[in-house]
Amino acid sequence: MAAKKKRGGKEDDPRDQKGHKDQKGAQPPKADAELIDQKMLYGLSHSLRVRLLALLCDEPSSPRRLSDTLDENLSRVAYHIKILLETDLIALVETRPVRGALEHIYAPVHPLILPEGLWSALPKSARQKIYADVLADIDNDVTASIVADLFDARSDFHVSLTPMCLDEIGCRKLAKSADGLLEEMVEIQKESSARLGKDKDAERFAISAAMLIFQSARETGKQASERKKG
Repeated sequence: MAAKKKRGGKEDDPRDQKGHKDQKGAQPPKADAELIDQKMLYGLSHSLRVRLLALLCDEPSSPRRLSDTLDENLSRVAYHIKILLETDLIALVETRPVRGALEHIYAPVHPLILPEGLWSALPKSARQKIYADVLADIDNDVTASIVADLFDARSDFHVSLTPMCLDEIGCRKLAKSADGLLEEMVEIQKESSARLGKDKDAERFAISAAMLIFQSARETGKQASERKKG
């Protein structure tokens, strides 16, 4: 199903579809499961919403602060924050009085991990835009760290490249392993935040962790052998 449909210049919200109620803790019918995925798909179908969600995964924030960070128009950021809120991807976690007004602070409901089926349901152009933005962020972050002479400042920094030749089962096991590591990193972040909350004077380190698993354009042994035979 498409993430968005246009009719008369307006987007049809997938959330307007009707599903069935879950009764007495029973497993929701398939229609409900599809509707939940459709809500997430709609929420993640715009690259700015993905960037906002990624920033909120780093730290809860407000639309104004997010607009300053991304150098985006505040009303545009507020519109997309509203969609993330309506699609249950973020939640309001705090309100703070600021200069006679209330600042609304939002945080993700879940870590930014896309189920495989949901990712494949996104249009190819949307997928390419999302990972192009992520790769650009990684490049900018690494470059800034090297320029600031921080990249290898800690003895526990890590850089590695591991070329492999895998079968289908191996590919799936590697992806599952990466998902597990990502979930573990999220937990490490939560534990650190809890400790730092108790000790305001503790030293803080801005740490970035990037993972890439992708099909390489290099030849496998079999491909090289077949090319030579040809």
